[in-house]
Amino acid sequence: RIKMRASENSNARASAGLNVSNLHAVLSEDPEVSILNGVTLSLEPGEVVALLGPNGCGKSSLARTIMGDSQYEVTHGRVEMTGEDVLSLDVDERASKLGLFMSWQAPVEVPGLTNFTLLHAAVNA
Repeated sequence: RIKMRASENSNARASAGLNVSNLHAVLSEDPEVSILNGVTLSLEPGEVVALLGPNGCGKSSLARTIMGDSQYEVTHGRVEMTGEDVLSLDVDERASKLGLFMSWQAPVEVPGLTNFTLLHAAVNA
């Protein structure tokens, strides 16, 4: 874990961090297939973390579940950010109200758009 100081200009939505509590999820198309089993995670404002593990251990599934990917269905647990129940928001609200978004490991390059510009826009959305 790397702690970074949030700037004084950080917007209010970053002040409460992200809390995942006892999150369980299954595949929407086959609820017998358990994907997440009791994941608990707490991120402080300004903290940078990396989820590391072998293929198939659930890193992407956790991110996709938090983002509201319809392939996954939450069966138990909570995800909160700034006091909001993230799981009760649709995908667009997660981005517009809370600034949550998911970037691919190898995003498509857009001519004229730098990584800095993309991340700056995401932080200030």
